[in-house]
Amino acid sequence: MSGILVGAVSPEVESEFPGMGVRFCFVAGGPSKTPAGLSQELDLAADRITGAQAVRVAAEPVAALYRALRAQLGMDPSVGEGTAEDVIRRRLLEGGFRPSGIPSDAITLATLETGIPIWAFGVPKEPSELRVSLWSDPNTGVVELRYGDLRMATLFGEPNSEFEVTRKSEQMCLVSLLAPGVVAEIVELALERAIDLCVTT
Repeated sequence: MSGILVGAVSPEVESEFPGMGVRFCFVAGGPSKTPAGLSQELDLAADRITGAQAVRVAAEPVAALYRALRAQLGMDPSVGEGTAEDVIRRRLLEGGFRPSGIPSDAITLATLETGIPIWAFGVPKEPSELRVSLWSDPNTGVVELRYGDLRMATLFGEPNSEFEVTRKSEQMCLVSLLAPGVVAEIVELALERAIDLCVTT
């Protein structure tokens, strides 16, 4: 996949969670206004979501694999920032998808279409050799996303303040987790879709 990079996985994470991986890509610039076309797509998607679908989504194959991973991580499997369940729950609570701008709305639609969780982080343009990786905190055992040597976020959590996407962000880093059992190509397609929605607006 063009522009999609493979992140490193520490030996500790690989040993405890075999098959887990991370994919990421960069999008130039910072946040922007949601274009009309994307707003319309989100409105159409929101109209198709019902309470019954919210119940069923947890049992869908891709969502079920991410739920199983959250349980392995010691988390409540029904809770997780950026998951398909989180997106659908938000739609039901808000009665729709309120425009949140790019990249948030691009990620929402890509996750709805694929079931793959995606997170956005604000990162500097340089040094370009820095990469996203998965590490386990030696003190707590909590698995976290790192950018170079810096912790971006714990898995399924909010980004650390220095990695939030703001108007000062020089570029955005879109990150997706490869849960054990999930086909890598699906994760990469989800990121490609998010990139397209961010860039073609």
